[in-house]
Amino acid sequence: MRIFNRSHVPWLIFVVLATIAASWVYVGNFHPRRLPAGLGLPPSLVQKPSEHRSVGGTPLGLTYGAIAFAIFIFAALFSVRKRVVLWRLGTLQRWMRSHIWLTLLTIPLVLLHSGFRLGGPMTTLLMALYVIVMVSGIYGLALQHQMPRIMKERLPAETVFEQIPHIREQVVAAAEKMRDSFKPAPPKRTDAGAPAPSPVKTVTSGSTPGAVARFCCASKGSCGRGGRGFGSRADRISRWASAALPQGKTRRKISSRQQPLF
Repeated sequence: MRIFNRSHVPWLIFVVLATIAASWVYVGNFHPRRLPAGLGLPPSLVQKPSEHRSVGGTPLGLTYGAIAFAIFIFAALFSVRKRVVLWRLGTLQRWMRSHIWLTLLTIPLVLLHSGFRLGGPMTTLLMALYVIVMVSGIYGLALQHQMPRIMKERLPAETVFEQIPHIREQVVAAAEKMRDSFKPAPPKRTDAGAPAPSPVKTVTSGSTPGAVARFCCASKGSCGRGGRGFGSRADRISRWASAALPQGKTRRKISSRQQPLF
């Protein structure tokens, strides 16, 4: 609730007039010589002489204290009014305005009740607690004016209260995904039990059948007993090589561990 609007003007006027009236009655009773001529109190507002040395013990001081105490009770009832929505005792905005301005009115009432003196230890402690409460309330009122503007600038999107758990899960999932993106990729594991690749020899289409025969015989160990029978096996190797290397085939890989097809 913003305090700088027309709805607060009547409350401002009331608090100012009440403060002036309370101060006028106080000065007229305890310091009548300080009043200007023509502003003296009527006899009905002048209290009878009292034996109390402190202002708080006089009838006028007790009146100020009673009014301030009643306002404190009303301020405490405001929190109850916010929780009990079914109460039809005015709107929350009216309760809020009266809470703000009436508690501000307690400042001059408490000062006039104490006679602008702290008194003993108990009175000093109560005054210190009162100052803490009032300062925190004024600070909260200032935040109430500033926070909506700050939230509007820094939080352009508003979240419904019931959707907060779902949105929180989305934020956590996005954070985990971002965290995983910074992790290095694990190295690829190779099969340690796989045999090492065998050396490969290349045979081109331009190789002669005899060279193929010699290569196959070398991989076999020998083409026959004591080198005999080379011609018959060489002929078969030549025919196999001619069939295995057709025209247009540039190269074919033959492993040294493969057995010749004959």
